Amino acid sequence: MSWLNTSPGYASPDAFLKVIKKLEFIKNIDLKINLNAIPQNRLKQLTKLGSNYNPFSFRRFDKEKRYAILVVYLLDLSQNLIDQAIEINDRQISRQLSKSKKTQDEKQKKDNKVMRENLGNFIEVGEVLLTAHDKNLDFSSEIEKIISWDELRNNVSKAKVILESTDSDYLKLLVKRFSYLRRYIPTLLTSINFKSNQSARPLLHAVEILKELNETGKRTVPAGAPTDFIQKNWLKYVFDEEGNIDRRYYEIAVITELKNSIRSGDISVTGSKKHKDFNEYLFSKREWSELCKSEIELAVSLSFDEFWEERTRTLHSKLQRTVDNIDELKDVFMEDGTLHIHRLEKNTPKEAKSFSSLLYSMIPRINLTDLLMEVSQWTDFDNHFIHSSTGKMPHPEEKPVIMAALIAMGTNIGLQKMADATPGISYRQMVNVAQWRMDEDTMKLAQSTLVNFHNQLHLPFLWGDGTTSSSDGMRVPIGVSALNADYNPHYGMGRGATFYRFTSDQFSSFYTKVINTNARDAIHVIDGLLHHDTNLNIEEHYTDTAGYTDQVFGLTHLLGFRFAPRLRDISDAKLYVIGKPSDYLKFKIILKE
Repeated sequence: MSWLNTSPGYASPDAFLKVIKKLEFIKNIDLKINLNAIPQNRLKQLTKLGSNYNPFSFRRFDKEKRYAILVVYLLDLSQNLIDQAIEINDRQISRQLSKSKKTQDEKQKKDNKVMRENLGNFIEVGEVLLTAHDKNLDFSSEIEKIISWDELRNNVSKAKVILESTDSDYLKLLVKRFSYLRRYIPTLLTSINFKSNQSARPLLHAVEILKELNETGKRTVPAGAPTDFIQKNWLKYVFDEEGNIDRRYYEIAVITELKNSIRSGDISVTGSKKHKDFNEYLFSKREWSELCKSEIELAVSLSFDEFWEERTRTLHSKLQRTVDNIDELKDVFMEDGTLHIHRLEKNTPKEAKSFSSLLYSMIPRINLTDLLMEVSQWTDFDNHFIHSSTGKMPHPEEKPVIMAALIAMGTNIGLQKMADATPGISYRQMVNVAQWRMDEDTMKLAQSTLVNFHNQLHLPFLWGDGTTSSSDGMRVPIGVSALNADYNPHYGMGRGATFYRFTSDQFSSFYTKVINTNARDAIHVIDGLLHHDTNLNIEEHYTDTAGYTDQVFGLTHLLGFRFAPRLRDISDAKLYVIGKPSDYLKFKIILKE
């Protein structure tokens, strides 16, 4: 149990192999059990228990309870392990591509430096030659005054070498990382089952060819191997001068495209939670027919014809109005076929800042522990920390322990240091509370209670009515071994993760999610709008550029939200129109059909 629960740590070939070893262990138990009849909430509860119980606790249960919890936990864990394996592969391929780019960039910078130095020498030699020619002087003696012939010969050789390697394509460097990737790629292909849609079948065929090569020990890729899925910039490396397929580049190209296709959904992973076949996320025709008889909470008509007519009419009306009034719009104008929007200027008066400082100085200072206890008396938010096993609310005597654990985790000082600084509360007590009472669900309920209480007060309505919100990520460094901790060059070389937080116009934080620091924020926007479990009625939502995609625009409209992201470089964006761009002459150059 301890081995199975151990985190894989940093993404590496060894970590991948350890994850697969756990997955094979569970598969060998051969749990052929259908859980479809059991409600998802009940399965989730049993999984939570299975992850918390230790072997001693399991031995205390009768067989029926013990094996029921273990089976559900192991089946759920196998899905998580598959997702971990896919995540590690994704990180590894992305990391090797990034390293190759970085190596190529560094080599180019070094070559450019040498070339600049040589160019200076050659300019100096050229000037001497021109002077000698104009004054009818001896070329050799004049050149020897500024540079020796051996040094000049050396500079010429360096220049030749650099000119012969001016190719700036980083893909050629990937072959040096082939042996590193091969430490786990054969295991990936044999241990994980993939399924594809029609467009990705050639790629899946290529995967089967690589599996066969690995099993038979052959090194040569057959001439008929599919290559349609390979991007153009790879082809000059995949094929040699004689037209034969280079096994190393072909395998790297296949794995890279496999990663991309899993991300796009063209290839699904059997047994996965995150990468299931797209059809598994959809209602069946029978379920949809039954659902249509009841009320469906969508903000649009279920008739596609009606929906398309309404969207076309709305787009035309608003676009035409913008075209007609472009010259009168404030801070928006067209120039040289480019749409320009002025930046928003800060307009907070100095007096307001001074007044704000005055107000803060009037707020009494209070210890964080006292503040938490006081808020607990107002809201009883801590009553939501239900014990995962017993289902009981916290006893009043446990309240100080809960508050201490909250402070320890919220301030990131750790449970041990908090125990050392808190007389009467032990490390073991806080560990027990954190393990059994503070899971994702109970934390969300406690947070929702605080947000709802805040929303009922009079003061927050002076800031907003709780109908608009924004979301943004805050990156935090992580010093321990964790799969979701990764590098991001924008924040330096340290590993970290991102807390993606949703804040209402009443300044309450109503949803938080830990995401990969290199993931695009946009894929988590819908989660926060739908699953915050508070009484806030969010109607309009704002993000920065990282929080928007075309898909988010579409989904928020279907769900009844107004999506208003703040987009960077909007003048470079292409806008699409239903109909002909020529219908809107002033905007024709920035529109696309």
